[in-house]
Amino acid sequence: MPTWRELPLAKPVLKVRLRDLSTSFSECVEAFRNLGPFSGSQLDAHLKALRQRAGFQSASDAVRNPEFADAVRDLLRHWGVGARGAELVSSGAFRAEFADIAPKLAALDQVRIDDPTIDVLSVASKVWDLISSMCLVTKNGQPVKNRVVSGTKALHHILPELVFPIDREYTQTFFGWHNPEFQQNPQGCFMVAFLALADLANTVQPGRLAGEGWMSSPTKILDNAIVGYCVRQGLVSESTRHAKNKRVHDKALKRAKEIFGDARGQSRKGIAVVPKNHHGSYADRVRAFVMDVYIEPARTSGQTEVRVRAGDVDKALGFGYRRLPLICAALRAKNFSRPPVFDCLTKAVRQAVPVQPRPSLTNCLPLPTLHEPDLSGDWPCTIFAARVGGISRETRLRPLACDVIRWQV
Repeated sequence: MPTWRELPLAKPVLKVRLRDLSTSFSECVEAFRNLGPFSGSQLDAHLKALRQRAGFQSASDAVRNPEFADAVRDLLRHWGVGARGAELVSSGAFRAEFADIAPKLAALDQVRIDDPTIDVLSVASKVWDLISSMCLVTKNGQPVKNRVVSGTKALHHILPELVFPIDREYTQTFFGWHNPEFQQNPQGCFMVAFLALADLANTVQPGRLAGEGWMSSPTKILDNAIVGYCVRQGLVSESTRHAKNKRVHDKALKRAKEIFGDARGQSRKGIAVVPKNHHGSYADRVRAFVMDVYIEPARTSGQTEVRVRAGDVDKALGFGYRRLPLICAALRAKNFSRPPVFDCLTKAVRQAVPVQPRPSLTNCLPLPTLHEPDLSGDWPCTIFAARVGGISRETRLRPLACDVIRWQV
């Protein structure tokens, strides 16, 4: 019988994570208890469905009961199933789907995931047959192709000792699958997860921690431990990262529209006025935008590093991805770190500024030991140290004491 390590979708990182989870299982469960992301309404719906399930002698009897089917449907709604453009099937269709799987449940009714005597591969195949045969969610009127999330969350309340709930936020992240892998290979992902967690259950015996609330069954405790592990290690899903990046990009795009009032780059607020027509106007627009949208807010918030993706700048300025080389060249240029409006750092000023040892990374924060003598008397200033590195894809600004740049306070 093949193990989960031999399956195609078993990632190399999974072995390390399962080993760490096994050695710190209780700590991960405790982390879930203290920092768990789920709400009270989700717990209430979960416990309501389990209480109804406990009132039936067998899983087959439970799925034939309309009230139990409605309780599980309500639970899935609370657990976020049927979102992102999809929707749960109607109550009548949901009851019919449950009734259809009743004959297949008899062989799994008394099976536990932490039983070392079970044929794990055979049991996993039977559970997958149940998942693939249920259509609980539709999108645009058509059954969804990937039924792992809805199927396992429903079956967890039908067979709570055997089936653990799978989600994209934590289970997918823990097992290291990218979104396309998880979406296009539901059966392969499920088989890896079931075999791996059955092996883990035999080692840690999660049933010993069963109790009230979220600690309702061995399979839910396994799920709790995975969530706790992700929380402790700071693991976030691809969807969460993409959503965060989108928020940052939208904020930058909104700021760009505030700065550049028209396609020629004229500023409405006078923050970064760029001439309409002269040599280098596009490069000036790029530098003015990056300085105002990225650099100055980062300095104000005290960040230690600023990263600028050329593609984000291109999209924000509406270049249509035709000027990526220009953006990279503009940000590499020396006059990016010395804007023309402040370009009066003379040799005399350089000589007046004492040479300082290279500081630690402070990302263009003021260096308190460097103060420029007031040569012009027209405006006060503070000296910053910064430098622009190579940016085939991104720009990194790092302090450099030997390259002194002046910025208006």
